[in-house]
Amino acid sequence: TTDATWLNEYAYVVAGRLEVLDQVKWTLEPGTILKFTNDGSVLVRGLLLADGEQGFEIVFPSYTDDTFLGDTDGSPGTTGAPGDWVGLSFIGSDPGTSISQAIIRNTGRPDCFWIDYYTVPSLNRWVDGSYAITVAEASSRLDISNTTIQRTSYDPSRCSTQTTLVNGVIRIFGDAQVTISESRIEDTDNFAIFNYSSELVARDNVFERNYRGHILHYPSTDGGVIVDNEFRDSTTG
Repeated sequence: TTDATWLNEYAYVVAGRLEVLDQVKWTLEPGTILKFTNDGSVLVRGLLLADGEQGFEIVFPSYTDDTFLGDTDGSPGTTGAPGDWVGLSFIGSDPGTSISQAIIRNTGRPDCFWIDYYTVPSLNRWVDGSYAITVAEASSRLDISNTTIQRTSYDPSRCSTQTTLVNGVIRIFGDAQVTISESRIEDTDNFAIFNYSSELVARDNVFERNYRGHILHYPSTDGGVIVDNEFRDSTTG
């Protein structure tokens, strides 16, 4: 309920949903590492400042990923796997909310929270399944820059019997405003970005090896500003 700064001198493990409440500021120092258990996730309703520096990136890996902070799960030598933890969500996040010089990996564990929270009326589809970042509601703001998002799985089966669900590594709904620049989304089983009627700016990014495709807009005329990006090695386009 009060502003907080997490220092990079500690190791953090997030189990369950960590929520940043409305009108609360959460700051992560450059070099901070947060490891997530299977049900680990973050929900931001206030302000997140996760701004790393080159050589001191802010890292969001899974608990089983020994690449960062060494072995924390008793199984030395593992690097985790896609779907090890849930991801980051933003609902009504404040202007200035930012993620920069960061690494987000091994997300995509299906999160049943969204199936009750948000439906895309024109698609008659629940927002469900797998993601790394979800941004929803018109008041939500998020700037992502110089960040790598990798190894996100796609598995909608845990929460719904629907065969077609709204998914993407980054999912944007309800007129949210999101800017993504000088970042990478790679080695995922999903669309890199799903944009539903929101204000998306994607500039100077690299999209590589995203199995379902790179960027999907709905409606197709609401494409946002998509300029100077590189698209490589997608299965479906």
